[in-house]
Amino acid sequence: GLFNVYNDSARGGSGAGSSTVEDYVGMIYDGFKIGLGVMVARNLDKINWTQGPQPDSTKTVDVWWLVDDGGLCALIPYILSLNPWWQQRTGISNKLTHVRLMLVAEKEDAKQIATITSMLKMFRIPWLDDIKQCTLGETTGEMLENYKTYSKRDKVKKEAQEKNEHWLKVASIIKQESKDAALVFITLPYPVPGIDPSLYMSWLDSLSEDRPTVMLRGNNENVLTFYLE
Repeated sequence: GLFNVYNDSARGGSGAGSSTVEDYVGMIYDGFKIGLGVMVARNLDKINWTQGPQPDSTKTVDVWWLVDDGGLCALIPYILSLNPWWQQRTGISNKLTHVRLMLVAEKEDAKQIATITSMLKMFRIPWLDDIKQCTLGETTGEMLENYKTYSKRDKVKKEAQEKNEHWLKVASIIKQESKDAALVFITLPYPVPGIDPSLYMSWLDSLSEDRPTVMLRGNNENVLTFYLE
């Protein structure tokens, strides 16, 4: 798949791999540019699509709402949670699995939680019992070493260092908090023009490593209002 091509390129593989990564990131950017929502799924083959879940009350479906994209990152998991086929495979219908809404902040932010709680009440999305806010810590040596294994050839420009450290911190939190989740939804990072495509792919790679993950982002139009009116 594309991530395999990216990993080969990041380790010093052929130029064709670099070209493929650039084209892929370009498609994501073009989708946002024309006002589309974009979804990138990874590791869904780790889900057993043919059988129901094994009895395990600790399993969760984690929704990492990182920015307000109009609500798509919350709406899609909510719609799926209403589907009987989806319920059978996640365990939501028989209480084996529940949805957690995960927030990230630079520091504890009660206003952020209050805003999200109010919105969920307004649109009757029943996730109020499990909203968790995680705070970003310092960038550790382990994070930086992990990044180097993804993209040894990238030379991070000074203006990109702040964004790079931010996504390394977010990826580290998700890895810790969602390591046992049945499925993870994450707001897709925006591919800022000027950021090296390989660097952007390293963010997606680290955010979705070793777990079934759906990264999606809306176009900032309020889809919750449209869907639930």
